[in-house]
Amino acid sequence: MRDLLIAVHAATGVIAFVLGVRLVAGGRDGPVPRGFAGYYACLVTMVATLLAAVVLDWRALEAPARLAFGGLSALALVVVARAERARRRLAAASAHDRRRLVDDVGFSLVALFDGFAIVAAIDLGAPAWLVALVGVVGVVGGHLMLSPVARAAGPPGGCRPQAGPWPRLSPAPTSRRRRPRGPTAAGGWTRRRG
Repeated sequence: MRDLLIAVHAATGVIAFVLGVRLVAGGRDGPVPRGFAGYYACLVTMVATLLAAVVLDWRALEAPARLAFGGLSALALVVVARAERARRRLAAASAHDRRRLVDDVGFSLVALFDGFAIVAAIDLGAPAWLVALVGVVGVVGGHLMLSPVARAAGPPGGCRPQAGPWPRLSPAPTSRRRRPRGPTAAGGWTRRRG
């Protein structure tokens, strides 16, 4: 049973990775890009089989492997949550939001690549510090590879970028009139708004 779970997990992980790369690299296919349903189904299957395999093997795992597989299991749940968020956004959107798709699917691509690298390092008998280093390098490298793709996809939501780090929630007033501070003619106090 364990070997079947691991085989299904590995196969669906590789298929999800390939479909995810196609989604991120591909053009606009309409409100829901072609291949998204397969990508989503493979991710969910991959996570379900991962969790089942980890539960079956938990007692036989050594402490570093437990830590690694526990972390990968938590990351897998976050990946499914991001894929679900992308699915809901795509289903609700009247127009395709390319940047958010790249962000959500790109997150799963980095996580899948990192998982492949960490499991390979564990299987090769690497020490715990090297497994951790492989994980960090995988995340940084994946982020650096996806950043240009995300920038090319445009700003999230198709809106134009705002100046400064915070989005403007309402139009700026045309003039800033300062209100007096201190006692008013009616005998009360006013606070400056700003």
